[in-house]
Amino acid sequence: MRLPTIKTWMLWAVLLVLVPLTAPAQDLDSVRQQLDAQDADQPWVIDADKLRYDDQAQRYVAEGNVVIQKGEQRLSADVVEFDRKQMRAMASGNVRVAIGQDELTGSRVELDLENQTGVLHDGYLFLRENNFRLKGDRIEKLGENTYEIENASVTTCEGDTPDWMITGRYIKVTVEGYGWVKNATVRARDVPFFFLPYFVFPAMTERQSGLLIPEFGVSSRWGYFINQPLFWAISDNTDATFYYNFMSDRGHKFGGEFRYFLTETSRGTWMADYLNDRKIDDGTGDSSRDWGFEGDGFLRLNKDRYWLRGGHYQPLPLEFNSRLEIDVVSDQDYLIEFKEGYSGYDDTEEVMRSDFGRQLDLYTDPIRLNRFDVHRTWSQVNLDVDFRWYDNVINRRFSDTDDTLQQLPFIGFTATRQRLFNTPVFGDLRSSYNYFYRQDGDRGQRLDIYPRFSLPVSAGSVVTFEPSAGLRETLWYTDPESPAPGSEDRFHRELYDLRLDVTSDIQRVFDVNGSRIDRLKHTVKPQITYEYVPNVDQAALPEFDPIDRVEPQNRVIYSINNFIISRSRRPQNPDADAAEVPGVDYRQLGRFKLEQSYDIREARRSDLLPGEKKRPFSPINAELDLFVSPYVYMDADAAYDVYDNRLDSGNIGLNLTDTREDNLYVEYRFTRDLIESIRGDLTVNLTRAVTGGLEYEKNIRSGERLKAGASILFRSQCWAIGTRYLDQPSSRKIEFWVELTGLGNLKGSL
Repeated sequence: MRLPTIKTWMLWAVLLVLVPLTAPAQDLDSVRQQLDAQDADQPWVIDADKLRYDDQAQRYVAEGNVVIQKGEQRLSADVVEFDRKQMRAMASGNVRVAIGQDELTGSRVELDLENQTGVLHDGYLFLRENNFRLKGDRIEKLGENTYEIENASVTTCEGDTPDWMITGRYIKVTVEGYGWVKNATVRARDVPFFFLPYFVFPAMTERQSGLLIPEFGVSSRWGYFINQPLFWAISDNTDATFYYNFMSDRGHKFGGEFRYFLTETSRGTWMADYLNDRKIDDGTGDSSRDWGFEGDGFLRLNKDRYWLRGGHYQPLPLEFNSRLEIDVVSDQDYLIEFKEGYSGYDDTEEVMRSDFGRQLDLYTDPIRLNRFDVHRTWSQVNLDVDFRWYDNVINRRFSDTDDTLQQLPFIGFTATRQRLFNTPVFGDLRSSYNYFYRQDGDRGQRLDIYPRFSLPVSAGSVVTFEPSAGLRETLWYTDPESPAPGSEDRFHRELYDLRLDVTSDIQRVFDVNGSRIDRLKHTVKPQITYEYVPNVDQAALPEFDPIDRVEPQNRVIYSINNFIISRSRRPQNPDADAAEVPGVDYRQLGRFKLEQSYDIREARRSDLLPGEKKRPFSPINAELDLFVSPYVYMDADAAYDVYDNRLDSGNIGLNLTDTREDNLYVEYRFTRDLIESIRGDLTVNLTRAVTGGLEYEKNIRSGERLKAGASILFRSQCWAIGTRYLDQPSSRKIEFWVELTGLGNLKGSL
């Protein structure tokens, strides 16, 4: 007879089969010995007040506090009987079956051991993995993991009167599958409020194929919409999700996502979406207002809209690693149009960041990076071979030429700062090779080698002098699109730069002896840096990126950095040895930095225009990080113009929390002649179950409100319901969602 598998509530019967069926009546101790002999590694254990065998009826009977256990499988009942002829068993009185973390209870159970079926009366089934609790007058086990329940209820809530439950005349549920409820009634506190002829819910603890919870709503740009995902568990290491998004105004949008894990380090995710758009912006009537994005001068005539993105990460021989990343979109508005929702930009960016550490280009950026990279890191050097293709959507769609610069490839070789042999000299290296390609325009190759040498010298234990020199050699070979007669195609540049860093580290420790903090350490780090780069004529050199133009420098940078660090002793564990020394915690309470530079070249400049004045001093830059307490944090930065006596920029953010985990974040941002705005986000736990939120952002300079919203969330032990109102210049919408623990989320928006 095949052993029943896990998730079946009659495993206890196996032990009875293991007992010789022709044995005479035996005492309890002898039965235990025979059971133990059947499985030396993990024996069955039986305990009962009485155990007897009826030879004529060929029936075992265990009575009184019967407990049968093997590993995580356990049965307890008042009476257990086993019929050897029919291979049937019955347990009655306080029946309780535990299989792993799952439990079944009832007043009486009847089992067919051959077919692994049976009936539990007045039954209760608890599936701990997804917290499902099912009750019924009669629970019949139809197979290995399938149950049929009459006059049943299902919930994930605790208590005799749960917050919500679904009742039905008939429920059929398959563990690691789905549950089907006939004549379903959704109840809140036993009060019916919704009726369905059929209701389907997932009963899975592992990945299973099937429909996921859809998104639906109404949008001024989409019309009525519903986005239905379908999940396909292809194998243990591969799966896929397909999306069908019906939009009454725009048409049918199809999407797919394929994920695979070949090994722990070899994996990938690929996504694609396609929409044959019913609406276009052709400039007629209100089409630009309704279906386009006004302000950039481009019409939207494309009906075929798509987005292909994904990546594959693969280890290579000799400890190299590689990655392939693709991001191709049909038009510059697609990611704005479909930023939210299933398979939208926000979901994609979250997947790429969490699974692969990849940061997508901003959804507003019409130039998308595609790359194939091979790299290896040694202890002190790094090699990177990177093929980068920038897909310029606007050039591709609206221009007859495309001068977007590609790097096919970029090869970088770097060496970190390290001592050179046994000398006091340190060195590092930055070098790169680029092949610059564009479909229309000049192309070329560049080799850039940039080693740097330094000699740190300490004057006592207070001041450190570190002079350094960089030597830079750059070579170009160009392929002009329209070469002039006799023009050169090879170029070179030799540069050097000098730098001197003078740093100090001054510390003092103060005894505070407070109730929470016993010591404070104040560290002051002043630094003076001199930088010099000679003025070299580079006008005739090729220009592909910023490396091709190195600006001359002759300046002094001076700064002072302050750190406040606290030390607090952790309370000693009362159970620890008396001689044990309590631990300590160190925490940075604050950092304050001031920095300014003096440009010697500017001070010596003589080519002043009428009315122009020299400005060798840069703005004073300040940075502040302040941890007032575990609940108050502030960060700020500012740049002050010493000539105009006014701020060039200033940003400050304040974050407040409390022991209830309420949170308030307020941020003010200012950049002269550019922006001045304020933003705030507030989350308040009104009660243990109710959380409210407010969000607001305004452009103070223009007076335009950029965002205003409010939300409310009610969360219970087994369900949650929430809504959010968001008002932005481009749209206003109401979002709502209902979550039933174990069943999933239902989301919608208007």
